[in-house]
Amino acid sequence: MFLLFFALFVLIFTVFENIFVGVIFCIISLCIFSIYQITIHKKFSLKIYLPIICWFFLALGVFLWKEYNYYSNNTSSNTIVWTGIISDISNAWKYVFKYHKKEYLLYSKKEYAIWDEIRLVGKVQINMSWCMVLHTCRTVSFTLLDNPLFSWWFDYPKWLKMKGREGTIYEDNSILMNNEWWIMNNDGMWFIKKVKQGIQEMTVAAYGKNRISWLILGMLIGDRSQIPADDYQNFINSWLVHLVAVSGGNILMIVVFLQCILIFIPFYPRLGLIFLAVIWYGLICWLDSSVFRAVLMGGMNMVALFRGREINIWRLLSISGIIMLVVNPYFLVYDVGFLLSYSALIGIIYFQNNDKWEMIDDKWKSNKIQKALKYVYKNYISPSIWASIGIFPVIIFFMGKINIIWMVWNLLVLPLVPLVMIYWFISIWVYSWLRWWWLIGIEKLLIQYIYKVSELLSQYGIYLLVSWIRVKVLILIISVWFFIYRRLRKTENKTIKNKIDSSRQGFLTFF
Repeated sequence: MFLLFFALFVLIFTVFENIFVGVIFCIISLCIFSIYQITIHKKFSLKIYLPIICWFFLALGVFLWKEYNYYSNNTSSNTIVWTGIISDISNAWKYVFKYHKKEYLLYSKKEYAIWDEIRLVGKVQINMSWCMVLHTCRTVSFTLLDNPLFSWWFDYPKWLKMKGREGTIYEDNSILMNNEWWIMNNDGMWFIKKVKQGIQEMTVAAYGKNRISWLILGMLIGDRSQIPADDYQNFINSWLVHLVAVSGGNILMIVVFLQCILIFIPFYPRLGLIFLAVIWYGLICWLDSSVFRAVLMGGMNMVALFRGREINIWRLLSISGIIMLVVNPYFLVYDVGFLLSYSALIGIIYFQNNDKWEMIDDKWKSNKIQKALKYVYKNYISPSIWASIGIFPVIIFFMGKINIIWMVWNLLVLPLVPLVMIYWFISIWVYSWLRWWWLIGIEKLLIQYIYKVSELLSQYGIYLLVSWIRVKVLILIISVWFFIYRRLRKTENKTIKNKIDSSRQGFLTFF
């Protein structure tokens, strides 16, 4: 319950960026909680308010720390002449330019590759001093529905802040310099970027510079920068865009794969190697919010296993959520992937722990066909259904529409994700030695099939549209209230216990 106050305070600070508004909401929260305690629990204790006040100051400290390291919304434009490197590719004609350990989003019509060192002439839009957030006399709108959070507007400066970009550069001209020594000695992530670049080069060398390679890289390491705009829009319309977004499912596949090939190593050393591999993979994917969450939860679960213990899945969710918001409070509002990752996992855990569904599960018999059906149900159908229910209010709130039939089509491509990843790892090395074209031909057929499903679902999808903002807010509030009410009821009555065994919990921590 108290963790919800922390999320509320983080939301208020990051949306309004005003300390005065945060104090007002803190006072309102204390008053509402007082009424709740008196009417429901028939008691009043000042000790109850200490955690709420602590969460308020933690949220305030996190907000000010973020503002100190980055900037506020007011922008200014200046002409610059800088020498730096292209540290990453964001998407078509957008690059990440690194200068003096700070990263900027670069708009350019030229083609660059990662590691290119350029001398750049252009205009940069950066933000003014962080001290502006301490000015509490800014015009404040208390009409929540007029705030950018609850509208179709996109707050670009806050998105940059969430991504850790210092600003935006619009290129006028540049000179390619290329100085490998400078890169190696001035970029702390040099080796990780080199590994990522190696994966990109190996994939392009085998499959060519085409849409096949771009989708493989999107599914492997979340590199969506080169996927054609039309193809990416088809994935968005078909609601299969999660296939090109690295998540806990990808990490789970790596864990399972390493468990199989390292089976000869004793348990604890094997667990340590897998833990390091998970962290390494997360860094290659730049610790995107969904990957960051999976690495945190899986890492904490592995540390607990080292001590011969287990951590409750709800506690893992809470601790990982707090850590992520402390690291980057703007995840909560300006990174939809963060909300989708947590809402999907909450949906899976919540509904799969329902006694009624467990009773249905127990009715499966033990012959081979029914065992196979049970495996498919528990590992593909059931998680897909409950995750879809979990993300429904988030998608409706932020996007206003959902493809009703995407769950059925999702089952046609979801089982291929582990096959694409594992088959790429095996075939790419064998192909580099033996040059057997039929090896990569199988991977091409799988990728073309995924493209075709996405195109058909985008073309013939059935959409549920919600355009009224008040309806979206109402759906979100009802969903949050339902979850909180049910969780409090379970906690108070203590009639429903956590039924996830250690192996199942290990699966969910990475999902």
